[in-house]
Amino acid sequence: SFPTRRSSDLGLILHQALHGYSEGHRLLESSISIPEDLKRLMLRMSDLSGITVAKGFEDYLTGYPLHSLNAYALARTWYAPEMPRPGCVWTHTFIVPVAAMPQIDNLSAVRALFRRPKGRLLSDAYSRPVFLNHELTDQPDAELPLDRIRLRAFMLAHYKDQEQPIVVGASGSHEYEDVIFALWSQKW
Repeated sequence: SFPTRRSSDLGLILHQALHGYSEGHRLLESSISIPEDLKRLMLRMSDLSGITVAKGFEDYLTGYPLHSLNAYALARTWYAPEMPRPGCVWTHTFIVPVAAMPQIDNLSAVRALFRRPKGRLLSDAYSRPVFLNHELTDQPDAELPLDRIRLRAFMLAHYKDQEQPIVVGASGSHEYEDVIFALWSQKW
């Protein structure tokens, strides 16, 4: 477990990790020591979903619990065609403490923090925690024209069996992002 606020109150502390290709898919940087059981889980969850990249799915979100850290992982994966092997990806993961979730009214504020590495050269940007400005997390997404029918369907599917993943067909990876973040935000 780790702190969620800093005394200077810069906002919520979010730890992060970066996975990508370096003689195989691996953890490249992290701002927190990750237990071995979670290293294996995060490695699997940060790799390419499927065997090829379909048009419209060059990047996508993944969310899953990190039980031994008492946290959740929110990750964005990007296809990395600049890498030497086909099928390489970059995955930027934020580690959100469960204790911080009720403090975040608008979890979509995390979306603005995802950063895709620029090419093969890495900095240590992913080796430090980031601060999620609490003013941004308190703002409802007023301009968001949510599809309430989709949101209701997602909520019913999620709360029916929270241990099972929700799988839906979509024309692109961004089609349901607003609904997914709205579901995650209301959960706490």
